Amino acid sequence: GKGEEAPAVTAAARHAIRVLARRCADPGQVLAGTNEILMADELSLDGGFVTANIAHLAWRDGKLHVVIGSTGHPAAILLRADGRVRAMNGGGLPLGLFADAEPATQELTMDVGDVLFLYTDGVAQARGPNNTYFAERLADELTGLAGEPPGRIVASMRQAMYDFTLGNLAEDVTMLVIRTVRPD
Repeated sequence: GKGEEAPAVTAAARHAIRVLARRCADPGQVLAGTNEILMADELSLDGGFVTANIAHLAWRDGKLHVVIGSTGHPAAILLRADGRVRAMNGGGLPLGLFADAEPATQELTMDVGDVLFLYTDGVAQARGPNNTYFAERLADELTGLAGEPPGRIVASMRQAMYDFTLGNLAEDVTMLVIRTVRPD
């Protein structure tokens, strides 16, 4: 969001997520609890809302087990080590809008070399000169980056966005890349 209210709502959500995640490993429960906090009358956030993706990661049998919780945020993308791309479901309603909103959750297993790519709507909604969205190219851009280290993936995606938009990025852009390596 924009304006003075957006940072207040975001800060309240971030703090609630951090506190609740220390007590519960289930992203769906953490996001539902955060929604309850944002909906409380005492906060009076005047209809502000937040979208979010959070994940719980745990090693099981040599693979990384991930549970992603989503509340209206762009869906995470799984880039397999062999270049296959799988968009997660995403979904859920933004936090702070409806008291009974249920976060969407999805589970996946990551093998060594797989990448989980999380990003903000500034990435998906970046527009090219012919009014097309970068979201339409996201999977193709990632496919070519299989096997690359996280820093290179972020740098390459930023350059691809910059080239696509001819340098006109109108929204904030945030990317988080998690690459699975062998646990020691």
